Formats: sequence, C-alpha cells, structure tokens
Amino acid sequence: MPTPQPQPLPSHLTSRPLGQDDARAVYEAMAAQELHDLGETEIEEADIVGDWQRPSFDVASSTVGVFDGEHGDLLVGYAEITGADRGDAAVCPSHRGRGIGTWLAAWMRETARARGARIIGMPCPRAPPATCS
Repeated sequence: MPTPQPQPLPSHLTSRPLGQDDARAVYEAMAAQELHDLGETEIEEADIVGDWQRPSFDVASSTVGVFDGEHGDLLVGYAEITGADRGDAAVCPSHRGRGIGTWLAAWMRETARARGARIIGMPCPRAPPATCS
C-alpha cells in the first residue's frame, strides 16, 4: 500500500534543501520555537554550524527548509535527518497550523525510509505535556 502523501504546501510557501548559509535562519526558527514552547532558548547558532560541519553530515541531502515568499523568503520551518533514524525539526510559532509541521514530518519519514530506517524519532525537550505529543 503506498504511503499517504501530505497536503502540498500552500502556494506562497516553497521548500528546498538547506546549505551552510542557512544556519542563522535555522537557529532563529529553532530559537523562536523554544522560546514559545519552553519560555527560554537553549539552542545556539554554533550548535547548528558545528553539527553541519561534521564530515559525516551532508547538509544538502539531510535538510530541508520551508520558506514564506510573502515575507521575503523567510525560513518558517526546517527539518533534518541526523542519522538513519533520528531527526530534528522546527516550525516558527507564527506559522503553525498551516500544515508545515505535517509536511516536514512526511519529509523526515520518507528521507529516513530511503536510508533504510523503519522508524524515525526526534528529541523533545522538557516542556508542558501538551507541547510534545
């Protein structure tokens, strides 16, 4: 049975693989999500830069960003596969409820599946129970 595909992104949203030059935008999206969900920011831009500079990590094939063209191509969501069965993702709080997270989760699932994983997980920081479900 074929895997159901998520709804396409709205027409003003686009997606593309990320590059090293996108690290700052990813940091800003992740920091906004952490501040909203946890009340504090734990991520640092250096965390992303360091992870993406590992020789074993291919940024272009292991990441995707979602951009809002109505806001000057603002990065509003991102996902990455950091191993065969582990990933990370963030959606800016200002853009939640538009299917971006669902689309990113499907990208992560399909990318991990193509790499041989049967399941994929991601970290969920300590937060109110309703935030991570």
